Amino acid sequence: MSVYDPKMKGIEFVSLIPGWPDIFLKQAFENGATIYLSQVNNESDFQFSKNHAFFGIMTDRIDIIAPMFQKTISKFK
Repeated sequence: MSVYDPKMKGIEFVSLIPGWPDIFLKQAFENGATIYLSQVNNESDFQFSKNHAFFGIMTDRIDIIAPMFQKTISKFK
């Protein structure tokens, strides 16, 4: 998960968000924000998304994420 800036050569700077992830997400939801997690493209990112309250995720690798998502939601059927 990262905010990509071509000038930064792919440096992840989500860690620069104060209180990321717990404090930031708590305050965002308390203030009515809808948070999507972008660039969920591998298993590690998918597991992170499952452990936090995001409204949704975005991926460039549906071929990787879809099977994990299906496995996760099948537990609730």
